[in-house]
Amino acid sequence: MLQAEAEQILDSTTRKEICESASNSINRLLDAPHNQLYLYSRRTESLTTIPSINSPRVDTSTSDSTNTVTPHINTTAITQDDDSVVWDVYDSNDSVLLESSPEIEQLVSESCPFTTGIITPLGPYGVLFILESGNTTFTDTDIGVSEFLAEAVTRALDNERRERGLATVQAISRDAMTAETHAEMSNEVLNRLPEVLDYPICVIWKYNDYEHQLEPIATTEPAQDSHFDTP
Repeated sequence: MLQAEAEQILDSTTRKEICESASNSINRLLDAPHNQLYLYSRRTESLTTIPSINSPRVDTSTSDSTNTVTPHINTTAITQDDDSVVWDVYDSNDSVLLESSPEIEQLVSESCPFTTGIITPLGPYGVLFILESGNTTFTDTDIGVSEFLAEAVTRALDNERRERGLATVQAISRDAMTAETHAEMSNEVLNRLPEVLDYPICVIWKYNDYEHQLEPIATTEPAQDSHFDTP
């Protein structure tokens, strides 16, 4: 069953499909519907959740309570300055078993009924965050399952980025060939390529025969902010 779930993830073709397939596999294998993928964005330098992947909420109301509390995984982007265990896992590339309520509460909105959690790295792409509630706790076997699925997710994201990048480069190259000026060609490339390849800092230079130097003719905004467009 584990292999079948991994193959299903690998068969996904878009980033959204990969994340949804991974979330469903975690639920089926670990009985853990409260899970989320945080993916790294170079543009914002943060770990950001996928908007389409929404964990179900938990009704923690009791018969003698008048209020219904519905905690869910926090979808706020996490930056390196946030001092979050999620970022620590991304940096270290080692899985972590969370058994500390404060660490879990940091990643969950409202009150926290969750007793344990797993954070598993996805290589350069981000981390996988899984929560368990009730009186149960994750085991070493559960961590192994999460790491096996994380490997499948990482490979699937590798394939998706390679295929998407190749198709986009080919399309941009065809369109750029129809440009009448260097500026039009450069804008055509920089308006599309950095976002698709997740390379926000891009500069196109043109050689000036008279000055015998390279001069920037188009840059992305992050490149301007970083002064990469300065000769």
